[in-house]
Amino acid sequence: MSLKTNVSSKILMLGISILTIFNSCKKDDGGGGGGTPQPAIASFTPTSGTTGTNVTITGTNFTGATAVKFGNVAATSFNVVNSTTITAVVGSGATGVVSVTTAGGTATKGTFTYNTAPPVNAPTITSFTPTSGTTGTSVTITGTNLTGATVVKFGTANATSFSVVSATSITAVVGSGATGKVSVTTPGGTATSTGDFTFNAPPGGNTIAGKINTDAELTQIKTGMATANLGSTLSATGPFTLFAPVDAALNALTINFGSLDQATANSIIRYHTVSGKFLSSDVPAGAKNLKLLTINTPADSVFVTKLASGVIYVNGKNVDDAKKDIAADNGVIHKLNSSNGILLPPTRNVYDQLSVAGYDSIKKLVDRAALADANLVNTLKNSVMTFVAPTNAAFQAFFSAGSVTQINQLTTTQALNLVKDHVVFSRNFVIDFAVVSSTGVPAWGGSNLKFGSTGTGQFALYYLPTAGVLLGANDIMCFNGVIQRTGGILTK
Repeated sequence: MSLKTNVSSKILMLGISILTIFNSCKKDDGGGGGGTPQPAIASFTPTSGTTGTNVTITGTNFTGATAVKFGNVAATSFNVVNSTTITAVVGSGATGVVSVTTAGGTATKGTFTYNTAPPVNAPTITSFTPTSGTTGTSVTITGTNLTGATVVKFGTANATSFSVVSATSITAVVGSGATGKVSVTTPGGTATSTGDFTFNAPPGGNTIAGKINTDAELTQIKTGMATANLGSTLSATGPFTLFAPVDAALNALTINFGSLDQATANSIIRYHTVSGKFLSSDVPAGAKNLKLLTINTPADSVFVTKLASGVIYVNGKNVDDAKKDIAADNGVIHKLNSSNGILLPPTRNVYDQLSVAGYDSIKKLVDRAALADANLVNTLKNSVMTFVAPTNAAFQAFFSAGSVTQINQLTTTQALNLVKDHVVFSRNFVIDFAVVSSTGVPAWGGSNLKFGSTGTGQFALYYLPTAGVLLGANDIMCFNGVIQRTGGILTK
């Protein structure tokens, strides 16, 4: 073969090799390495957010994705759900296109707007109490990030109402109710409790609770029973005796059970409820301050008096004679007179009650008297008594009319004697003084304290008829007795 022919053959072979390489490159241009298809982004949502925002990206050919970016910043993390869906968490963030990279190439779409404002933290529920109740029960929900709550549910039923007390506490009222999880929805999401709330159907039937639920005069007690979550208690076997204040009395005193918290409503209703069934006929005529234990915790007492006429009083409040002995399967209900208000459980002993605003002058007198009797304070704290407490105005009038113009000018013995004239060592409600009006009740000071009417609808206590003092606020319950406020100072 000639040299010329050999050179021509080599040139031809080189040309064929170049052409082959060229064609191979053209085939690779459209499909990426190894034939992997090019990814494509159809949409993403949300279109804006901040660090930590979860974004769902939809499209095609996402399998094997190796990178997701928002703007030019990589996502904190991402999950390829399937070939058409990726969920990604926004990182430190930048506004710009969303991009997904696979072995087939990089797809981009639109503009994601990065917000620098911090995200709304998701709410949580750590506990709720009580864990069961019925329509109207008030429930306290504790957790975090509860501010801005828009929905509260018990099971699948919305709360009747709710109040966001703080970022960590919500009070909610159970509605028509359903057993299930407690949930709270805020702008940050929905929190669900780990435990279930148990919905109890409103008590009915002929139990005390059932009677309350259907009595048009006891709607406030009905509300209080639901708030206190006492429906199941007052539906139990018992037996119980309920001294029930009617709506007219509570409304006159502007007492609203709907505004009370659970603990307060519970304590008040339990204080009106006695353990055991006591018909009016079970109280002997002439009984004075028969002590009956309530179902309060710890147990305290109410005191029942029955006049010779048959009229019954509880802590000085009279039972409506036409509305007593209302039978229930688990006890009996006696309605209190509409003008008599409510039984409030005691919260202090006599001496400590004198520290409440409005008792300033009598407290000052007692403390001066205690300098003459080291046991006086202990006596006022522990001995059963009736303490007559003149108002501040009564002291001002008393001292303005004599040679002694202020309490500190009394000797300690004079102060002690004056205190003793205002103490009776027995529990006496106003009605008890009225029963013994002619003979009176022996006072610590040695004379009988008597009771009388002015004839104008007002009542007075006195040692001397010409020096009677008008009764003001009365029958104030204390752990160890009763306080009677007067508009004057008792003198002998």
